[in-house]
Amino acid sequence: MARPTRTAPPVTSAIGAACSECSMASRAYRSHAPAPPTNPLVILTVTIGHAYVFRMSGTERTLSLKDMLAGSGCTPRTVRFYEREGLLRATRTRGGHRAFLPAELDRLNFIVALREAGWSLEEIAELLAVRGAAASDRDACLQLERTLGARLGELERKLDVLTRLRSDLEGTRKALAVCRDCTQAAPDRACCLGCTRLPEATELPRGFRLTWRGEG
Repeated sequence: MARPTRTAPPVTSAIGAACSECSMASRAYRSHAPAPPTNPLVILTVTIGHAYVFRMSGTERTLSLKDMLAGSGCTPRTVRFYEREGLLRATRTRGGHRAFLPAELDRLNFIVALREAGWSLEEIAELLAVRGAAASDRDACLQLERTLGARLGELERKLDVLTRLRSDLEGTRKALAVCRDCTQAAPDRACCLGCTRLPEATELPRGFRLTWRGEG
């Protein structure tokens, strides 16, 4: 007998449900956080191939501004701006230099990704502040589920547009490669009208028709 198939619940719903149960039970999960390393100098490699250094500030590990830049690809101006806007938190060393907790690097990369996806700074700040502003953790979970569900729908629509645009631009680039050879042999726009090396105009990518053929 064939085993009945089970459909996995949506990821956001599963996470939200898990968070709700956790918040209603207790917040004891914080006690499971790993203890800081005893070695005062720890080098870690981040995803973009750079390295940053954990420096000890009292009992806390900290990252310098240079470390934040290496781990995110941002400019100093961007990091300082996010700090002024309250999206990043930093302390100062005795020498007046910025010192960031390691979690701030994750926060920075998350902010950068959301900005690339089209989120405004106000929307990002509101998202990051949901749990702290909610009356309870359950309310925070429900609000985050609603917000992320709506934004995921928007993201899917953008991905669809970008996928189609990528296909159109790639087709345009390939068509231009044909035209490049043709213009070297006979640099005359009139010959384009009778070109037999390309498909019919209705089958050509929109980007090619608008940028090269001058239609529209």
